Amino acid sequence: KYADALWKVCEKRDLKVNLRRNLIEIIPEKKKAIFENLDNPDEKFTYEYSFMNVTPPMHTPKVLKENKELTNEQGFLCVDKDTLR
Repeated sequence: KYADALWKVCEKRDLKVNLRRNLIEIIPEKKKAIFENLDNPDEKFTYEYSFMNVTPPMHTPKVLKENKELTNEQGFLCVDKDTLR
């Protein structure tokens, strides 16, 4: 539900979203950022920026990958949103 709401915000504000990219270098004096394609690491992309918000690649921690009975189908641990238990 959160992703759907965020996609709507991006569409409304005409924000460019680049998925499956990993930031590998920033050239601040030229305001350029270099990313690699996570599906094809030999493929690189250079973007000019005025403002950049980058989220690092995320994955399930090893301890949860090895204990599937603790996670849901996506590999996430289910917790109570109010207590974080």
